[in-house]
Amino acid sequence: MASVERYVVERSQDQVRLAFKSVLEICKAKNIVSVTLVVPQKGGFDRTIVAEFLGPNIVKALVKGQAVLIAQGVQMKLESAQTFRGSWSEGLLIGAHISDKDMNKLDDSIGAQAVVYLPWNDPEGKAWQATWGAQIVGTNTAPAPVGSLPGPVEEALQV
Repeated sequence: MASVERYVVERSQDQVRLAFKSVLEICKAKNIVSVTLVVPQKGGFDRTIVAEFLGPNIVKALVKGQAVLIAQGVQMKLESAQTFRGSWSEGLLIGAHISDKDMNKLDDSIGAQAVVYLPWNDPEGKAWQATWGAQIVGTNTAPAPVGSLPGPVEEALQV
């Protein structure tokens, strides 16, 4: 059995956009045609940042239990953490702002080809990334600060 590749999208203003960009890239690279988006609960999903990114028409269809086309040949369905069953889920699994306990369900899924995690907070994301050796999507380092010291002071520090 091949190992399941895992990806973590660190918290940022672009987290959701980066996640779905990476989802499309992963699906294309691995020939994955099925994506399952797992959220804490379906009730209220339409008021989340993930739903805002996806748009009202897609969200409406997902909440009704319909699969939606997110790219040519790639369909996505929505599951709540309570209804998700790893024994019948396959393809790429996305855990969006779910708890560690619920993320364990995705990690235990026997049909997963890849798993993407959008942690709600940095400690959860870093712990999961360390456990699974997950690849980090997007930038994981802060940009270098622009020098704000006067030139002679910077020169003195470099000597």
